[in-house]
Amino acid sequence: MLKVDQNVFFHTMQSLRTPTGFGASLKNSLSRKDRFSSLKSHDYSNLICFMLPIAIRGFVTEGVCQAVFRLARLFRWVCSKNVDVRDLDLMKIESAIVMSLLEMQLPTSFFDSQIHLISHLVEEVAIEGPVSYRWMFPIERYLKTLKGFVRQNSQPKGSMGEGYLV
Repeated sequence: MLKVDQNVFFHTMQSLRTPTGFGASLKNSLSRKDRFSSLKSHDYSNLICFMLPIAIRGFVTEGVCQAVFRLARLFRWVCSKNVDVRDLDLMKIESAIVMSLLEMQLPTSFFDSQIHLISHLVEEVAIEGPVSYRWMFPIERYLKTLKGFVRQNSQPKGSMGEGYLV
């Protein structure tokens, strides 16, 4: 994207209003104009699945937009609570198509091991079941609560335990 488009994109992301409990306030997480900061993994998941496909429309080419829309749809399917076993073969094909669309539209420097893992998401769902039963989001929230109990930075574990008991 051009620098002007990036500024408009980040302004759009800052002005988005989401329902309560949907995720972090993006206005607070855009500390600088060119990057997100202090987002949790749940916030990034919501960003990729719901907000990014809408926010990039008009800023990137139609091919990139189509690839991101299909990627978001694949992530929403993987993250759904109920997964139909009959859709597994269709989603394996869809993940291959998404990867090929991304490879056609984006430079090779974009691809690393994390992007490659997209091709294995459907296989993981077939083996282990829906992702929502293995998410770390509830544990991250609970750990944030426990970190709030720390009163002495020299002995964080002890003060965390004492605060939990109180």
